[in-house]
Amino acid sequence: MRAASLLDVFSLLDIVRIAHDSNTHRSRTHCASTTTRVRTRGIDDMLFRVSQLPREDRWDALARGALRDDLYAVLDGITRGVLATSNPSNDAKTRVRGVDHGQLGSSGPRRGLGCGPSCDWKNPNIAALSVALRTLRAFVRSSGAE
Repeated sequence: MRAASLLDVFSLLDIVRIAHDSNTHRSRTHCASTTTRVRTRGIDDMLFRVSQLPREDRWDALARGALRDDLYAVLDGITRGVLATSNPSNDAKTRVRGVDHGQLGSSGPRRGLGCGPSCDWKNPNIAALSVALRTLRAFVRSSGAE
């Protein structure tokens, strides 16, 4: 159980940093609830899919690590953007509702990719995940959430 929760514990460091950096003096609890809500809109699913990628050699491990790092950077950017532009008195669900549903839907970022029925999101390879991640990074840049 402890090993399974380590990734969530690791995220607490980012949450504390976001709360500290925030000019709005938001509480860590406020930042944590927003981060968690953003994660459940597709980031967790992508992190899981990255962990399912092959581990056949060193390059596979490096690619997985790079994807994971970039996903955490996207999570950070979206969370900061939501916190900067939302009403602090709203709950996390309401704050995150403004995030583009086409980019972070319950089925992952597939709808925003335009890959149609040929896109196999159930078992994506590194190429599909890289394109999905690029779309999310573009979303973060275009929303000014960096």
